[in-house]
Amino acid sequence: MSTAAATSAGALQGTRIIDLSRVLGGPYCTQILGDHGAEVYKIEHPTGDETRGWGPPFQDGTASYFLGVNRNKRGLSLDLSQAAGQAFLRALLRDADVLVENFKPGTLEKWGLGYDVLSREFPQLIHCRISGFGADGPLGGLPGYDACAQALCGLMSVNGDAEGEPTRIGVPVVDMVTGLNAALAVLLALNERQRSGLGQFLDITLFDCAISPFAPARAQLLPQWPRAGPHRQCPSQHCSLRNPVHRRRGTFSWRSAIIASSPPSAKRSAHPPWPMIPALPIMPAACGTARSCIRPWPNY
Repeated sequence: MSTAAATSAGALQGTRIIDLSRVLGGPYCTQILGDHGAEVYKIEHPTGDETRGWGPPFQDGTASYFLGVNRNKRGLSLDLSQAAGQAFLRALLRDADVLVENFKPGTLEKWGLGYDVLSREFPQLIHCRISGFGADGPLGGLPGYDACAQALCGLMSVNGDAEGEPTRIGVPVVDMVTGLNAALAVLLALNERQRSGLGQFLDITLFDCAISPFAPARAQLLPQWPRAGPHRQCPSQHCSLRNPVHRRRGTFSWRSAIIASSPPSAKRSAHPPWPMIPALPIMPAACGTARSCIRPWPNY
């Protein structure tokens, strides 16, 4: 293959990604990889990724939100709680390079698909898990959302009017930063595998990624943190943490509530099957190989 042809095919041509993730952080990660030539197989629950219904606007019955982070992928639905779905996934993983998922920690382990099991069966596999807070620690295992991470990590406190309340950033910046960090981690693991021949486990959390943008400000703030008192101020006029919350008087706290909604059950039940998701169960024997069962999606 010529240099020009190789470049046009993408830097990740020949890399196979199994994407079990949903909503935003994970799909954004795998879309980045797919945009650069990776072969991405998006596996959804038979009911579909919930963002398919996050509209309007819709295109051919699927929300633009979903289409915006799932281009350059092939699609299939699997019920991984069933033995048939688990067997099909294992068939896909035999020649896959990367698995990306954002199940609540412990879910894949419950189905016998945790990293400890998969790493023995597929030692070359890079397993990237995206979660709210990881599996251990004080918040380990809890579900996580972008708005929740913005509130916990202080992003809301440095946004908004100087005399106003903490304000959520209008775009899901934590999910996007998490997807970027996950894609970076996958690339680093692929590079390391060229030396060791082994995959690894990548533990990417919304909480860690929400804190990461504070890196320049932390260097300014932390040296005087122990003696700064409860209402800390950065000593430098260039500090990015000179914010409204730290300038308010008195003792106070803010609470953030996140309500996740989905289309009403009646509306969902009346909706025709989501496009490009074949019915299950489908076993590899029914169509030769697992990969030949997977349908390509249209290029939006």
